[in-house]
Amino acid sequence: MRVQYEIANGHRRGENGLLEYVKSNPGTPKEAAIAEWIDAKFGKFIRTSISEDFTIPTTSEFNFVVDFTYESDGDDFIKQLGGHKLEA
Repeated sequence: MRVQYEIANGHRRGENGLLEYVKSNPGTPKEAAIAEWIDAKFGKFIRTSISEDFTIPTTSEFNFVVDFTYESDGDDFIKQLGGHKLEA
């Protein structure tokens, strides 16, 4: 199951936000810094609260896609964090 999640402005801005993370890592390409931040914030949550069976194949500063192995894990993500299911 693929889920798209829109990153709220509050997560993008501020002391621990995405934009601050990108600025504080000038030696890291922007796309890589975005992927690192998403994994640290959301990937960690998924691994500890839902499942280890997922990938995050698509990231941007506005949203990301999580590809879950099991549909029930995708449903759990949507229930806990939001997002919407992408059609296969």
